[in-house]
Amino acid sequence: MLHTPCRIVPFLAAVEGNWRNAIYIECKERDCPHAAQCGAVLFAAGADGAPLLISASDLSACGGIEVDKHECLGSLEKDAFVAAYRSFLNWRLESDGSCALRELLKTTPHPFCRDELKAK
Repeated sequence: MLHTPCRIVPFLAAVEGNWRNAIYIECKERDCPHAAQCGAVLFAAGADGAPLLISASDLSACGGIEVDKHECLGSLEKDAFVAAYRSFLNWRLESDGSCALRELLKTTPHPFCRDELKAK
């Protein structure tokens, strides 16, 4: 059986098993067509410094967890995250000018391996 790596495993390792140890990233762009996906994202840095992102809506849908940004380690607006990771984003993403958070969420496997579950 082909194993699809899950994003949730390295994310949970980075936050020591508790989503509250993540940084809450909020996108406040008006009229964003992707607000459901990237309007609220939990961020942690992996062992190599690469960003590990999980959509708050994915976490809520799968685990029944209601993410409250005030319970997180801290919070950032999307623009601050993009500024901090500008070099990483320039080298790693083939951006078409769309939302950097959405692009990062698309480039890694789904956090809960729905594709792997379908293959069984």
